[in-house]
Amino acid sequence: MACTPKLRSSLKRTADTVKYLRKIPKVYWRVLDELDAGNCDGMTYEQVSREMPEEYEARQRDKLRYRYPRGESYLDVIQRLESVIVELERQSAPVLVIAHQVSVA
Repeated sequence: MACTPKLRSSLKRTADTVKYLRKIPKVYWRVLDELDAGNCDGMTYEQVSREMPEEYEARQRDKLRYRYPRGESYLDVIQRLESVIVELERQSAPVLVIAHQVSVA
């Protein structure tokens, strides 16, 4: 089955996945990137709860609307992905999307 194109985020994890799919054209879209955790990037939830307890509690109260300091909320990601959905609806052939959990959940 022909697949055109293959959409993926710009992060290394997806690059590692698509390197095995050589015959499909690649389209890199930053809009498919994982949620930007801002100042909390690279921290575990345990670290955030210990080092930034107010932020941890705010996220626990409302995960959908909570925006990480200098980062994004899930609502931001939803808005960011609208252009991907429009593009997918325009395609007449199957499209392979390689993204992250938050982008496809």
